[in-house]
Amino acid sequence: MTEQELRHTIGPVMIIFLTTVGAFVLALMAGGITNSFVPHKLVTEGPWTLVSARSVDSLQGKIVWGNGAVNGRLTYHVYVKNADGSLTPHQIPGDGKIKIIEDPSLSDSGLWTRTWLTQDLDKPIAQWTFFGESPVLQVNEIRVPLNSVVHSFKLS
Repeated sequence: MTEQELRHTIGPVMIIFLTTVGAFVLALMAGGITNSFVPHKLVTEGPWTLVSARSVDSLQGKIVWGNGAVNGRLTYHVYVKNADGSLTPHQIPGDGKIKIIEDPSLSDSGLWTRTWLTQDLDKPIAQWTFFGESPVLQVNEIRVPLNSVVHSFKLS
Protein backbone atom coordinates (compact mmCIF):
# COMPACT_ATOMS: atom_id res chain seq x y z
CA MET A 1 0.00 0.00 0.00
CA THR A 2 1.43 3.36 -0.98
CA GLU A 3 1.64 6.37 1.29
CA GLN A 4 -1.14 8.13 -0.59
CA GLU A 5 -3.47 5.13 -0.33
CA LEU A 6 -2.70 4.92 3.38
CA ARG A 7 -3.68 8.60 3.85
CA HIS A 8 -6.97 8.01 2.05
CA THR A 9 -7.68 5.00 4.31
CA ILE A 10 -6.80 6.67 7.64
CA GLY A 11 -9.07 9.71 7.04
CA PRO A 12 -12.36 7.78 6.81
CA VAL A 13 -11.36 5.49 9.68
CA MET A 14 -10.65 8.51 11.90
CA ILE A 15 -13.98 10.10 10.96
CA ILE A 16 -15.86 6.90 11.83
CA PHE A 17 -13.94 6.55 15.10
CA LEU A 18 -14.49 10.16 16.20
CA THR A 19 -18.17 10.04 15.21
CA THR A 20 -18.65 6.88 17.28
CA VAL A 21 -16.90 8.37 20.33
CA GLY A 22 -18.91 11.60 19.97
CA ALA A 23 -22.19 9.71 19.71
CA PHE A 24 -21.30 7.69 22.80
CA VAL A 25 -20.47 10.85 24.79
CA LEU A 26 -23.72 12.50 23.68
CA ALA A 27 -25.72 9.39 24.65
CA LEU A 28 -24.14 9.41 28.12
CA MET A 29 -24.95 13.09 28.54
CA ALA A 30 -28.54 12.58 27.38
CA GLY A 31 -28.95 9.64 29.78
CA GLY A 32 -27.63 11.72 32.66
CA ILE A 33 -29.93 14.63 31.82
CA THR A 34 -32.93 12.33 31.41
CA ASN A 35 -32.20 10.91 34.87
CA SER A 36 -33.16 14.23 36.46
CA PHE A 37 -36.65 14.03 34.91
CA VAL A 38 -37.56 10.64 36.39
CA PRO A 39 -40.28 11.19 39.02
CA HIS A 40 -39.79 10.03 42.59
CA LYS A 41 -42.03 8.04 44.90
CA LEU A 42 -42.09 7.08 48.57
CA VAL A 43 -41.60 3.39 49.33
CA THR A 44 -42.31 1.98 52.79
CA GLU A 45 -40.54 -1.11 54.16
CA GLY A 46 -42.04 -3.09 56.98
CA PRO A 47 -43.70 -3.07 59.38
CA TRP A 48 -41.45 -5.21 61.53
CA THR A 49 -42.60 -6.31 64.97
CA LEU A 50 -40.48 -5.01 67.84
CA VAL A 51 -40.39 -6.81 71.16
CA SER A 52 -37.98 -4.57 73.05
CA ALA A 53 -36.63 -1.09 72.53
CA ARG A 54 -34.30 1.09 74.50
CA SER A 55 -32.12 4.09 73.78
CA VAL A 56 -28.47 4.44 74.63
CA ASP A 57 -26.26 7.50 74.55
CA SER A 58 -22.91 6.15 73.47
CA LEU A 59 -19.70 8.07 73.63
CA GLN A 60 -16.68 6.64 71.92
CA GLY A 61 -13.43 8.49 71.78
CA LYS A 62 -9.91 7.70 70.79
CA ILE A 63 -6.72 9.64 70.58
CA VAL A 64 -4.36 8.52 67.85
CA TRP A 65 -1.04 10.23 67.14
CA GLY A 66 -2.20 13.39 68.91
CA ASN A 67 -5.47 13.71 66.95
CA GLY A 68 -8.81 13.43 68.79
CA ALA A 69 -12.01 11.85 67.55
CA VAL A 70 -15.21 11.77 69.60
CA ASN A 71 -18.13 9.84 68.24
CA GLY A 72 -21.15 10.38 70.47
CA ARG A 73 -24.61 9.82 69.09
CA LEU A 74 -28.01 8.62 70.20
CA THR A 75 -28.84 5.08 69.07
CA TYR A 76 -32.02 3.08 69.52
CA HIS A 77 -31.44 -0.62 70.08
CA VAL A 78 -34.41 -2.74 69.04
CA TYR A 79 -35.16 -6.41 68.67
CA VAL A 80 -37.12 -7.46 65.59
CA LYS A 81 -39.22 -10.58 65.99
CA ASN A 82 -38.74 -12.88 62.98
CA ALA A 83 -41.36 -15.17 61.43
CA ASP A 84 -39.80 -18.20 63.16
CA GLY A 85 -40.02 -16.52 66.59
CA SER A 86 -36.33 -15.69 66.85
CA LEU A 87 -35.10 -12.16 67.57
CA THR A 88 -32.67 -10.08 65.54
CA PRO A 89 -30.98 -7.02 67.08
CA HIS A 90 -30.94 -3.78 65.08
CA GLN A 91 -29.56 -0.32 65.72
CA ILE A 92 -31.44 2.74 64.50
CA PRO A 93 -29.61 6.08 64.54
CA GLY A 94 -31.36 8.67 66.70
CA ASP A 95 -31.03 11.38 64.10
CA GLY A 96 -33.58 13.80 62.66
CA LYS A 97 -35.08 11.04 60.51
CA ILE A 98 -36.74 9.15 63.34
CA LYS A 99 -40.29 9.42 64.64
CA ILE A 100 -41.35 7.66 67.83
CA ILE A 101 -45.11 7.41 68.21
CA GLU A 102 -46.97 6.10 71.25
CA ASP A 103 -49.83 4.04 69.86
CA PRO A 104 -52.68 3.11 72.26
CA SER A 105 -53.66 0.16 70.03
CA LEU A 106 -50.36 -1.61 70.84
CA SER A 107 -49.83 -3.48 74.10
CA ASP A 108 -46.87 -5.90 74.23
CA SER A 109 -44.94 -5.09 71.07
CA GLY A 110 -44.05 -2.23 68.76
CA LEU A 111 -43.78 -1.68 65.03
CA TRP A 112 -40.94 -0.29 62.91
CA THR A 113 -41.24 0.98 59.34
CA ARG A 114 -38.77 2.76 57.07
CA THR A 115 -39.82 5.13 54.30
CA TRP A 116 -37.47 5.81 51.38
CA LEU A 117 -37.58 8.35 48.55
CA THR A 118 -36.62 6.57 45.35
CA GLN A 119 -36.94 6.98 41.60
CA ASP A 120 -40.14 5.60 40.10
CA LEU A 121 -38.61 3.12 37.67
CA ASP A 122 -42.08 2.06 36.48
CA LYS A 123 -42.44 5.33 34.55
CA PRO A 124 -41.61 5.16 30.80
CA ILE A 125 -38.92 7.87 31.01
CA ALA A 126 -36.91 5.66 33.39
CA GLN A 127 -35.95 3.31 30.54
CA TRP A 128 -33.99 6.16 28.92
CA THR A 129 -31.66 6.74 31.86
CA PHE A 130 -28.20 5.28 32.35
CA PHE A 131 -27.58 6.21 35.97
CA GLY A 132 -30.02 5.54 38.79
CA GLU A 133 -30.11 7.40 42.06
CA SER A 134 -29.67 5.61 45.37
CA PRO A 135 -32.79 5.65 47.57
CA VAL A 136 -32.72 8.28 50.33
CA LEU A 137 -34.05 7.43 53.78
CA GLN A 138 -36.87 9.80 54.73
CA VAL A 139 -38.03 8.46 58.09
CA ASN A 140 -37.66 5.59 60.55
CA GLU A 141 -41.01 5.32 62.31
CA ILE A 142 -41.22 3.39 65.57
CA ARG A 143 -44.64 2.79 67.10
CA VAL A 144 -44.57 1.74 70.75
CA PRO A 145 -47.27 0.98 73.34
CA LEU A 146 -48.73 3.91 75.27
CA ASN A 147 -46.60 5.02 78.27
CA SER A 148 -43.47 3.30 76.89
CA VAL A 149 -41.66 6.60 76.44
CA VAL A 150 -40.38 8.39 79.54
CA HIS A 151 -41.51 12.02 79.32
CA SER A 152 -39.87 13.41 82.45
CA PHE A 153 -36.75 15.52 82.30
CA LYS A 154 -35.03 18.15 84.41
CA LEU A 155 -33.05 21.22 83.55
CA SER A 156 -29.91 22.03 85.45
